[in-house]
Amino acid sequence: MKYNYNGVPLDDSVHLIPKGAKKISEAEFFRMITPETAPDRDELLAEFVRRVNAETDAAILTGFEWHGRKFYLSVANQLNYQRDFELRHALAYPYLVRSADGFARIDSAADLFEFYNSIRNHIQKQVVKAVDRKAAAAALTADELKEVLNV
Repeated sequence: MKYNYNGVPLDDSVHLIPKGAKKISEAEFFRMITPETAPDRDELLAEFVRRVNAETDAAILTGFEWHGRKFYLSVANQLNYQRDFELRHALAYPYLVRSADGFARIDSAADLFEFYNSIRNHIQKQVVKAVDRKAAAAALTADELKEVLNV
């Protein structure tokens, strides 16, 4: 069993437990014996990069619109759109592409070319924004990163 005696963590397999010691959970015992250390600059920067990557993934995945319709750009969908693009001259038109709220109609190979290039531009724009944010963060101090991360 684990105990707390006046702020001192005790383990009954190692210590004699004085009267008045309170039983505590394993998790609480671990928190008491593990010193809290402030994250260093590299850890803060890694957390910032992780957050930017997650935000970028979300923006790529759900932020694409074409002709007023939203499209879900999962990796599988991106591969399907690439395949459609590569086969655009062999497809029968009109061609339907699933959107978040139904289907979008593509009437020609030129329309499919525009659709696919819009996807590529959207992804590239999100990646460039992420790279710029990471580069700017690399110049920040630990205190500035804490402020940006709200930690």
